[in-house]
Amino acid sequence: MEMESAAKEPGDCDTPFEVLLPAGSFGPDDKLDRPSWAVRSIGFIAKPDKTRELTACLEGPVSTLLRETPGFAGLMVMHSQHEERNLLVFAFWETEKQAANHWEEFSSVRRIVSPLVDVCAKVQTFHAAALLVTRGAKGKRAAKAS
Repeated sequence: MEMESAAKEPGDCDTPFEVLLPAGSFGPDDKLDRPSWAVRSIGFIAKPDKTRELTACLEGPVSTLLRETPGFAGLMVMHSQHEERNLLVFAFWETEKQAANHWEEFSSVRRIVSPLVDVCAKVQTFHAAALLVTRGAKGKRAAKAS
């Protein structure tokens, strides 16, 4: 299965998720036609009172640097509901090899985030695939047919 990896224009996408993250060709060998990525997950614990600044840094300068890296498809920053300083960052890549680039160790990234981070807690790489849905005739969501 080979999926198109070029970003679609917003009007050509079935869901907002496709607008956010263009699909790669990497994914589970389950014969389902769905967008997939290799995802590198990094847990950060921000320094006290630096969570917002770290988030802005990841979503701004860090994502700008990653956009220059081949295969980068997007970045998602998640905040813990119970531990304000805990962030989980998902970097989406087109291939497994690209996801294994250890972007969090790039000197340019370390220089930007190190003043804001107490701990880089856990790093993992995942296979991710999305089940996309489209709106039915009456506005109800229906599974996208392959």
